[in-house]
Amino acid sequence: MNCEVSLILEHKYEQLQQMSDDPMNQVSQVFEKSLQYVKRFSRYKIPML
Repeated sequence: MNCEVSLILEHKYEQLQQMSDDPMNQVSQVFEKSLQYVKRFSRYKIPML
């Protein structure tokens, strides 16, 4: 589901931002677009436990 993918990508995005000191670890445009897509079309906003 999009909401699950969104959680995974957000976690990965946070990791990449923490390692952003290294120029080789920049976030790609495809990654950012994918994250935006799943956030936009995610039906559920609250993580299910």
